[in-house]
Amino acid sequence: MNRLRELREKQNYSLSTLSEQIKSKTRCDVSPQTLMRFEKHSSDIKLTKLISIADYYNVSIDYLVGRSDER
Repeated sequence: MNRLRELREKQNYSLSTLSEQIKSKTRCDVSPQTLMRFEKHSSDIKLTKLISIADYYNVSIDYLVGRSDER
């Protein structure tokens, strides 16, 4: 399973809710559509947005993209 989706589902958040939470905490606008495309591996994501998602979850980028099991 995609790590982002796994983290999001643990919070029981919709894509829209997660988008709002990331924007509120990190001030980076990550749309629900961007999150969906990233979860489905159908699109690359800008580094700034990836950093914001990792910061929001307090995990490494490597963990988020599946390159490491260390958070």
